[in-house]
Amino acid sequence: MEVMEVLSREEVRAAVERKGGHRRAPIHRLKWYNSETVTKYGEELKIVSSKYPDDVVSGGYKQPDWKSLSRETVEEQGGIDAHMILADYQRIGDVAEEIRQFGQRLNMSDAAKKRQENTDRYCLGYTWFALYERLWMLRGMENSLTDFYNHPDGVRKLMQAITDFHVSAIRAYGELGYDGVTISDDLGTQNSTMFSRDIFLEFYKPLYREIFAAARDYDMHTWLHTCGHVTQFIGDFVDVGLDVIHPIQHSTFPGGVSAMDPVAVVKEFGGKITFWTGVDVQYLLPLGTTDEVRQGMRELIDTFDGPAGGLVIAAGNAIMPETPIANIEACFDESFRYGMVKRKGL
Repeated sequence: MEVMEVLSREEVRAAVERKGGHRRAPIHRLKWYNSETVTKYGEELKIVSSKYPDDVVSGGYKQPDWKSLSRETVEEQGGIDAHMILADYQRIGDVAEEIRQFGQRLNMSDAAKKRQENTDRYCLGYTWFALYERLWMLRGMENSLTDFYNHPDGVRKLMQAITDFHVSAIRAYGELGYDGVTISDDLGTQNSTMFSRDIFLEFYKPLYREIFAAARDYDMHTWLHTCGHVTQFIGDFVDVGLDVIHPIQHSTFPGGVSAMDPVAVVKEFGGKITFWTGVDVQYLLPLGTTDEVRQGMRELIDTFDGPAGGLVIAAGNAIMPETPIANIEACFDESFRYGMVKRKGL
């Protein structure tokens, strides 16, 4: 069985920093499977996955018990966006301190082991659910969007504590010698952002600056996963020091709905940020033929892989069980093979 060669630590860094010299665009989180996909394909999927290694080693920690912040029974009726841990801001001082203590007590043993065992590989530390995501997980979706107007002081204190938590995690990864850190914050819908840019500038941008500055202190790259149409925020993310953004949500499949215009995004921000571009898992992978999948991968690479780099290839989100396994392998295979062809021609 042919197994593709993995990129070195230096090659991934070169691609992220857009310095060139790497053999192909790095692959990271391309093998992002819905749990039902894993169940459906079982051993067959394991065999396919084993042929296409990830160029990035992921490190993580066990999440604290955020529900412990509540002094009441956590209401979990309805969808997850309706769940609420904090009913109000009356205890915000105590809650903020508890969140900061979460950051001081993180168990980084697994992350340390990953770094020690992969000295020649690019290691990326994960600290999921950053500002907006953690805010709505604590307050519920509806409250999280009205708190900016109804409880601005309380939400500032809560968001600062969440920032301090992530800064603690980032510093821990830095002490371990990681190459980069990634956070997640889904800020968009299919056609807009979850809130206005004015809210982003007032409440979010200064805190993202703090988070990314902590990584800079350790010469670590900053990566962000943010779903949806977030084009209007990209310039601000560049301004506060973001290096890599995912997924640039778009579709190369006829009739597929795109949240973002990839050509316009590359024209405006190419050379300023690296695109951790997500393969279309809504339309192309489940609905396309294998030939259409391969063509879609070539289009993605041609669009985002600049002369000096600036592309990391990923799945746009979890690959769903409706996706034919032949399409999954075609996606992986073309990413590696055409990725090599593209770099040789630049």
